[in-house]
Amino acid sequence: MKTSTPLLSLPLCAALSLTACNEAPAPAAAPEARAPAATPASPPSADAGTTTACGVQVEEAWARVAPGGMPMHGGFMQVVNTCDQPVAIMAADSPFYGHVELHETRTEDGVSKMRKVDALTVPADGRIELAPGGLHLMLMDPVDGLGPGDTVKVRFSLDNGERVETVLELRDPAG
Repeated sequence: MKTSTPLLSLPLCAALSLTACNEAPAPAAAPEARAPAATPASPPSADAGTTTACGVQVEEAWARVAPGGMPMHGGFMQVVNTCDQPVAIMAADSPFYGHVELHETRTEDGVSKMRKVDALTVPADGRIELAPGGLHLMLMDPVDGLGPGDTVKVRFSLDNGERVETVLELRDPAG
């Protein structure tokens, strides 16, 4: 069964494309009040953007706040698989967002197009990059008050039944 995704308005698509294509801004310090509580699977560390599960590791996780207060953010990171079998990220969720989707931006005939993808496969002993202008997370309907410098938890559901949790630092859209 084929599902469809509603089309985004032209101004919204243009703003998101610009948001996803800018070079990554320098990290900002996360305020203590917004930092998520530590869990046994994700102890606090100096590198809060790195977590591991069954050979799958998330590194350098961050999200860009959309300009103009739009209700979505773009999530970016490196996902590393040290296992001898490929693993697929099937879904993502976060208590800080109403909805999280796996997305891809492609340029076709000079036009940047964004679409939802069903899964992101990380090759055996390999990595994938979620980066502006390519694969990314669409973090939609954030809780009130999130802004640059805050940190948010995101959980990935893998095809092998495991879950990986990571922390993304929110960054300013202008950098």
